[in-house]
Formats: sequence, structure tokens, C-alpha cells
Amino acid sequence: TLPDGSLFVIDVGPPDSPFVPWIASRPHLRIACVALTHNDADHCGALTPLLAVTTGRLRKIRALVEPQRTQKQVVTLFRRAFEMHNSGLLDFGRLEAPAELWDDPAEGTTLDVAFPEMPEIETAPSANASSAVIRLRSRSQTLAVWPGDNHLKTVADKIAGQNPHFMVGPHHGHPQDLKKAGAAAQMDRIAPQQVLLSLGTDNSYNHPSPRYVKIAVSRQSR
Repeated sequence: TLPDGSLFVIDVGPPDSPFVPWIASRPHLRIACVALTHNDADHCGALTPLLAVTTGRLRKIRALVEPQRTQKQVVTLFRRAFEMHNSGLLDFGRLEAPAELWDDPAEGTTLDVAFPEMPEIETAPSANASSAVIRLRSRSQTLAVWPGDNHLKTVADKIAGQNPHFMVGPHHGHPQDLKKAGAAAQMDRIAPQQVLLSLGTDNSYNHPSPRYVKIAVSRQSR
């Protein structure tokens, strides 16, 4: 929640995301921006249903346009958002670094994109590897990091030494480079104080990984 009471939403979840009925039942809430870290269905599938229940309340969308997607896939995914943008109902733009998504000059607080820059999007081997890394910063401190489904090494390369208070995931608690020998060393470089993970009895992806939990706890992360 931003200081003016509006929401900044990072990823909207799958098509049946509970966020959609939640926001629909709260017509007083406005959404300043939706930032989609990448275009997998579990992160952006609820975008069209969300647009249907937030007309006039959602100001801006920032999303990756990944080279791994065909033009047909991109148009299908964002068709309603494109229509609203072309009608002047929505500000739709690319999510690329370096970019400031929101700021509060009085408090010295910003939400910014640390990754990816355009060349990194074009050369990423997969959609997950181009996931945006978004930071909440206040003056000299990094308060939170949302790295989508990106690799630990990429997060470490962008966040090393910042010791964020919170880190979400990455990849719901099962980073794709977790099995590599340097995974623990990458966590040392990131040094998050707390790690937020995905849980659920119907989670067929086995998130979070016990190995990742062990690494995080052994690094004093909560």
C-alpha cells in the first residue's frame, strides 16, 4: 500500500487468483500500478480478469515483452490491456531496467527495476531468466526484493551487498540454479534477512525446496 492509499501490485497470479475477487469486493481501492515480473501464467494469468473488475481504478501496467513469446502469444496475453491503452484508459509500457516505478521524494523511498536491461532480455535463454528484479529502497537501505522466477546468481549480481530486509522467492522458493555448486555462495552475496516462500498442499511443483530452506536458514534468514 502506497502512502496515498493506492496499491502497487507485483504479479497478479493465475487466472483463478483470489486477488481478483478480493479487489472486486473493495471498490474504494485504487491500483497505482501493476508490474508483471514475467509472462508465465502463474504470474500474469489473472491480468484480463483483473482489468474487468478495476475499470477506472487501475492506472498503469508495466510488463516484460519476452523474445521467447511469439507475437501471437503476446497479443493474446495482453489484448485487453492493449485495447484499454489505445483507448486512453490505461498506461501500458515495458518493464525494463533502469527504471523507477514509483517514488516518494519526501521519504527518499523508491520502487525501481534492477534487471533486466534490453540486451539482457534479448539474450536470456528463457522467460524465467529474464524475470524482472524489482527493489523497494529507502534512502541507503534495500527493504525488499521481488525477483520473479529468476536465478539466484542474477539476483546476487544485482543485489550483492544490499542485505535486503525481505526477498520473495525466487521461483517460489525453488530457484532454478539451486542445484549448482555455487547456490549457497549466491545466498551469501544476497544476504536477505527474511525470505518469503510459496506454500500449499496442492502445490505440484514441490515448492519450496527443502534444500533452499536449509540454505536460507543456515544463512540466518528467517
